[in-house]
Amino acid sequence: MDGQTAKAVFLATTTTTIVMMMMMAMMGPTSVSAVTCPEVEQYVKPCIRYLAGGGDLSPCCGGVSVLNGVAQSTPDRRFVCYCLKDIGKKYPFAVGKAAGIPGLCGLTVPYYAGPNGDCMAVN
Repeated sequence: MDGQTAKAVFLATTTTTIVMMMMMAMMGPTSVSAVTCPEVEQYVKPCIRYLAGGGDLSPCCGGVSVLNGVAQSTPDRRFVCYCLKDIGKKYPFAVGKAAGIPGLCGLTVPYYAGPNGDCMAVN
């Protein structure tokens, strides 16, 4: 490769890299939740069984505990809140009783995800 070709390749590569870095900077940080709604549902599924009268509380407490540990940031807790509200729509019989589960499990969950809960108020 002669000097002119090498210089052209270097400039093209450098320019492409700079443009890509500028595009990434303009996009800003992305937010990715620590948990997905299907995962939230898996964590609380034993609670649904418990609330329906056919399950043990222990697996429910385990799922709530893990979920509480995973959702540590405000955006993650808000995300989980919205997921729980959606899950509650699938299991309306459980919504009223579900609020007491953290207390039965000896856990403190820093938000209420019931039908009247305000997920934007979660910190």
